[in-house]
Amino acid sequence: MASPIARRRSDQRGAVAIMVAITVSALMITGGIVMDFGLVRWERQTNKSAADDAVMAGLQAADNGTGDVYNSSAVCGAYEFLRVNRRVLNGLPADVCATVNTSQICVPGDSTTNVAYHGTTTAGSKRFEVWIKMPYSLSDTSTGGPFTEESLTTLSADPGASALQGCDQIGVVIKEWTKPGLGKIVHSGELVTRVRSVSRVKISTGDQPPALLLLERHKCGVLTVGSGGSPSRIKVYGSGSAPGTIHADSDATDAGCGSGPNTQLLQGKQANGLVAYGSGTGITGQISTVATDQGRASNIVADASANVYPTSGLNESTPGTAGSITGRKIVKRTPVDKRYLAGLRTLATSARGQWDLNHSSPTGYTRYDCSPNMATLAGLSSAASVYIDCPGSSGITLNGTIGAGRIFFHGFIKNGKLAMPNATQVYIDDTNDSGAKITANAITLGNNNGFCVRATSCDTLATGTCSLTPTGGLSQADLVVRRGNLNSSSGGLLRLCNTRGLLAGGQLGTATNPEACLPTSNGIAPTSTPCPGSSTPAGSSLVGLAGSTDWTAPNRYGDMAGPPLNMTKAQQQTAWDGGEDLALWTETYGTGSDFKMAGGGSMHVGGVFMTPNAAPFTVTGNGNQDLTNAQFIATSFAVDGGAVLTMRVDPYNAVGLPSLYDFRMVR
Repeated sequence: MASPIARRRSDQRGAVAIMVAITVSALMITGGIVMDFGLVRWERQTNKSAADDAVMAGLQAADNGTGDVYNSSAVCGAYEFLRVNRRVLNGLPADVCATVNTSQICVPGDSTTNVAYHGTTTAGSKRFEVWIKMPYSLSDTSTGGPFTEESLTTLSADPGASALQGCDQIGVVIKEWTKPGLGKIVHSGELVTRVRSVSRVKISTGDQPPALLLLERHKCGVLTVGSGGSPSRIKVYGSGSAPGTIHADSDATDAGCGSGPNTQLLQGKQANGLVAYGSGTGITGQISTVATDQGRASNIVADASANVYPTSGLNESTPGTAGSITGRKIVKRTPVDKRYLAGLRTLATSARGQWDLNHSSPTGYTRYDCSPNMATLAGLSSAASVYIDCPGSSGITLNGTIGAGRIFFHGFIKNGKLAMPNATQVYIDDTNDSGAKITANAITLGNNNGFCVRATSCDTLATGTCSLTPTGGLSQADLVVRRGNLNSSSGGLLRLCNTRGLLAGGQLGTATNPEACLPTSNGIAPTSTPCPGSSTPAGSSLVGLAGSTDWTAPNRYGDMAGPPLNMTKAQQQTAWDGGEDLALWTETYGTGSDFKMAGGGSMHVGGVFMTPNAAPFTVTGNGNQDLTNAQFIATSFAVDGGAVLTMRVDPYNAVGLPSLYDFRMVR
């Protein structure tokens, strides 16, 4: 029989064993809990990091360079980022980007424009639920409940712009359920975490319509003014609240860029050679370049600060304080494309129906030959349609008036003095009966000749000048040229009042080339081959106007957004689809003298002149050239001879630069 001491020792050893077992178990449970919660914490941090990056990726996807925020693109961009960069989420249903309208604009307060994603997936023992929303309201509780941190003063005071009602924000919420490991001894349920990231876009105000938007991406010499010692100048004045503005997309990285003579991006050539003046409301003029944004030296961006500068002054009499060239992200042609391409495609498609008509019996027209009775044509009403069938090599030479509203010229215009005061549609088909080009110029105007649309006078620039004021309900005209150039000599007059001109470059539309060589997407870089795969030369719709030019765009409306019109965005787009403020569009590539307007004080133009592949578009001649209310978009731009170019852009009749975006994390 064991002694009491032995029994005591045995009991003590048993107690120690029990204590050890309990301690080991406790340590294992504690370790399991610590490990489980450590893993869950790590997972939560990983989810938060992924959500942070996803909302920023979403806003980047929504930045299409037009100044609008597209909520569908933002949601799609965030969704794609999560699936690609967070491995456990690549099982999320791949449906959001396939079903949303990627051009849907977020309209504050309009739930029909809202785009949201909600999906679930599993990865091993983990379950995930994901919400992506734009617009996103910080008080939204539909993503698994409220977030208590919104009660904090620092957060509750920063809800975003109230007028945008969440359209300036994208939110990503990730909820995760994780089964416990060793900790399941004391907790058999899943461990749940939920993270949220919110990013906001701050859109600056006050972006202005540039008188010159230059699309060259890398080269220098994109804006040149005469030569040293010449009187050539470019003066861009402000208009109302809008200052004079110029922007160049070039980053000045081409091998030809430098600080030596004639190698800079902007070349004023002499003091005050290129000046952008301020507005009447105190906003300083703006000259911006991508090169400056990317840190290129100032002596590469401009030939001298005294030659090229913006200023707070209104004009030469009140020169104000000179400023510096500023940096800006690349603009591209996207804002112009977004506004006008859809309407132009419709116009080009409609014109295709005219090109395909039977020349000997054109449906819907009254046909005339090369020598019609002009008294008969003058007496026609605006409801009439006239078809001039004269495709010979001698061209069409008519003197007098055509009173019809729709006028088709089969052949090319060769001199004459022709007024078309009631025209709403004018087509020029510079082809023979087999569809081959007849000559290079669709319109050729020599001395004392004229071609005048929506004007009764076709004599000189001094008489019957096109109006620049809004016309309200007054009709406008479309001039569509199938192929061929616009050409006038020093004595010719091209007068196109309230007219949108589309030079189609001979492009009738194929599987690879759209009608009129119009791009199928926005933001195409300048190119010497605007219609790849086509046998038509690039230079098939050039503009060489050495005579008098009087050309104004359709301008029914002034400020469409403000009173009394107060148009919605949809109503504004309908007006732009119809050509509001657009004077000329041609995709043709040309250099040197291919694109030119010239003449001493014989230009009167207004509207948007879109020649994105003109390298350069040149204004030349002696004396003052008044381009008041005209906006030019080209690869590059030049002023030659002794021309002093005066520009002033009405912000209500031009395309503005897109708003500048500032993307920031707010939650």
